[in-house]
Amino acid sequence: MSDVLSRVPFHERGIPYEVAKPWLKISSDFLQLEGLCFDPQGDLYFCDVFKGGIHRVRKGSTQVETLLTLKDAYPAAVKLGPDGRLYIGCLGDFERTGSLVAFDVASGKVETIIGPERGYVIDDLCFRKDGSFYFSNFIGGATERTGGIFLSSPDGKSIVPVCQNMGIPNGLALTPDQRGLWVTEMGAGTLHFLELEPDGVIISHYGDLTPYHFTGLNGPDSCCVDRDGNLYVAMYMQGRVLVFSPAGFPVKQIIIPEAAQGHMLRSTHPRIAPGTRDLYICTNDGPEGEGAAIYRAEALAEAL
Repeated sequence: MSDVLSRVPFHERGIPYEVAKPWLKISSDFLQLEGLCFDPQGDLYFCDVFKGGIHRVRKGSTQVETLLTLKDAYPAAVKLGPDGRLYIGCLGDFERTGSLVAFDVASGKVETIIGPERGYVIDDLCFRKDGSFYFSNFIGGATERTGGIFLSSPDGKSIVPVCQNMGIPNGLALTPDQRGLWVTEMGAGTLHFLELEPDGVIISHYGDLTPYHFTGLNGPDSCCVDRDGNLYVAMYMQGRVLVFSPAGFPVKQIIIPEAAQGHMLRSTHPRIAPGTRDLYICTNDGPEGEGAAIYRAEALAEAL
């Protein structure tokens, strides 16, 4: 057995693998990196959860710019909205004071879309073509399934539940046709697929599926899809990304090279650069001393 597979569960060691390559060291200190997001020009944005920074690395550069600091908000997601602004999902107190803000990079203006008084803990979001968006309410657990997935109007004023009774729902990704929604449920270690009716709220008859059960503590974090519909799921505290076909079968895994030695295990978010098959993965070493970094590997298809 290759050493690189030593921390992979036995039943997943037969899945083809690629070892990711280091791309950019972000910090020598502990930063919980999250929310990788590219704009059409190829500039990369991301956040660090506990210090609240929103950062940018311009295409072709290795310089990290801090654009905004959201003190005590704990940002966990950064997504480019249809209006060109960055939408930042925040965890707040991790119980009920999360929020969603829109950040105009050019002007520096920040607008609150969903305020902390609404009672959500927003960990991830993804946009529909009409500007409405799904978000995960990152609460609950395996024995207290109080989390759920919601659909919000573009202005955040109308919010309706799509599915509830979930334990720490985390990552969200729409299929290329926007009729399917992938959801990772960290507290239960499961991958869900919701087949949606055209209104985006009603789940089709027999369309609520759980195609995969993960192994181990922690597990499925943020996710993304490519233009062919393959799904990439970051595995928190496992130092890898699992790749699924559109049918929900695991077809590839991408492993952070230091993971076999127990380092850089906190892989949180994968994202493919526009117009390429370059898959970027952010991770960090927690208190173990090797800091935080972004790695690069090859996706199965170009970015959606």
